[in-house]
Amino acid sequence: EEMLRAKVNVEALKKAKVFPFRLYTAYRAVARDLERKDRKVLAYLADVMDEYSRSYDWSEFAEAKWVVAPDISGSMCSSIGASLVLTYAAVSAMFAGFFVKGLKDVTVLPWNRKVHRYTVSSEEPVMKHIDAITSMVEGGTYMEAGVKYMLANRIEADYSVFLTDTMEYGTGWLT
Repeated sequence: EEMLRAKVNVEALKKAKVFPFRLYTAYRAVARDLERKDRKVLAYLADVMDEYSRSYDWSEFAEAKWVVAPDISGSMCSSIGASLVLTYAAVSAMFAGFFVKGLKDVTVLPWNRKVHRYTVSSEEPVMKHIDAITSMVEGGTYMEAGVKYMLANRIEADYSVFLTDTMEYGTGWLT
């Protein structure tokens, strides 16, 4: 456990230029391996993810209104590369969780054919955001859903971040 804390901490990860989604990959790998399943290790990795998001310098973005719109369509379940645990949905959800934890004024609009309700707060760990968003994944992709929802509900934002794999079927942005 001491060796884990010495090697896996925010400062060491930033110095090594490790992307934060690698923490999630490690978390899922440990959770999947039944022989090595260790709740202390899982809790520690989840804590480091939260610390990573809090340690980021959000000052450039802090005064703005944000919309983060992760794609939750079925194609987002696809694995990234040869990974057995890392999906597009998980990376998208992790970034949404980081934004929610790091910034004050963030609206999260998970979408597939329509926008879905999202109620996880900034007080919750990043892993809870990942689990909440990835559990919604299903259905087709209608890329205008988030924009149409924002217009219909008069949601204003200084910045909008749409996270998608761009696998769209039917009519939409790509047509």
